[in-house]
Amino acid sequence: MITHNCLQMSRSLRVTGLALAAVLVVARPAVAATITVTDCANDPNIVVQGGTDSTRIEVAPDDLVIECALAPLGSTDTLVLEAANITIQGPAGRLFADGTGTAIRVTASGMFSALGSAIESTNANSSVDIVTGGDILFDGTNVVVGGAGSGGDQLLITCTDASPDCTITALASTFKSRELDMIAVGDIVLSGVTITTNSPRDRVEIVSLNGNVEAGASATLPQQPPNNKCGGGGTNPVRTPNRIFGGPESDLVIQAFGFVDLSGSQITVAQNIFVMSGVGGGAATVPAFIDVTGAAIRNDIGKRGEIEMTADENLEDILVDTVVLIDDDDSASTNDVSELNGCEVVPRGGCPNVVGTPTTDS
Repeated sequence: MITHNCLQMSRSLRVTGLALAAVLVVARPAVAATITVTDCANDPNIVVQGGTDSTRIEVAPDDLVIECALAPLGSTDTLVLEAANITIQGPAGRLFADGTGTAIRVTASGMFSALGSAIESTNANSSVDIVTGGDILFDGTNVVVGGAGSGGDQLLITCTDASPDCTITALASTFKSRELDMIAVGDIVLSGVTITTNSPRDRVEIVSLNGNVEAGASATLPQQPPNNKCGGGGTNPVRTPNRIFGGPESDLVIQAFGFVDLSGSQITVAQNIFVMSGVGGGAATVPAFIDVTGAAIRNDIGKRGEIEMTADENLEDILVDTVVLIDDDDSASTNDVSELNGCEVVPRGGCPNVVGTPTTDS
């Protein structure tokens, strides 16, 4: 499990080698610089490229901290950031763009943090891409792509390092877009997060390729220093429920290599809600249950769809005590209820590995 500080630590040691004859000589480790931008109009690291319609800060292999409101300069309408570790330090630090296509692209070989900040792309046909090698942290941050009635807006948040497995953590933050893809190699931890999508054809996909999706009452939250600037942390962070609200054509997919904890969450999505744990061939080698205890999960708005949950190919438990499950199924079945470990029979006593008694199961 990861532990984050509010201020990003630089990836400070970089080793380069020089071959001399048959002997490899390793140079003394170099220390990466930290470039802090406090003047988003005149900082010399800001480069305007009219031919690409972009305002860029590309300082790799150094670290980058933004402490001002960064928006495209001149006639450009997109932002490009590239560095080792990147921090958007609020409340002054924020990103804004209104271009089409990829309006904001953030690429970090190391970690990315947005702390008490805002990231916004207002064009209805825009996207925001945040792609890192290392861990990603949103704390007290609002991320908005497009708006009501948007057409092509997309939000991609993904990390790729597998040594160790990179993680995504979001605390007391909001995400709004037509499509949201949140993909990590390791754990995804959410607390006090609100995700809202706008139709048409809106979708949320949350995937842990080699870890767990911890978005429930027992989520393990990172500790924060006592004087942090973050909006959702603190020395003793409190777990708070997560909420996912979709439009009339919305879909939700949650997948994990390990377990999925959605306990206490509020999920309202129009069409299909698919939750899968223990994703991979055969029985999982790690805990791969699904916990929806005390959650409210429903798809009875807008278009019809199905709710399906599968815990490790029906081999692990789905914990359903006091859950509210309302499935507006698109089938003609008499039992128009959620499918849990392949079972659509109520009461759930005869269903394989379904544990507990729902408050509502219809």
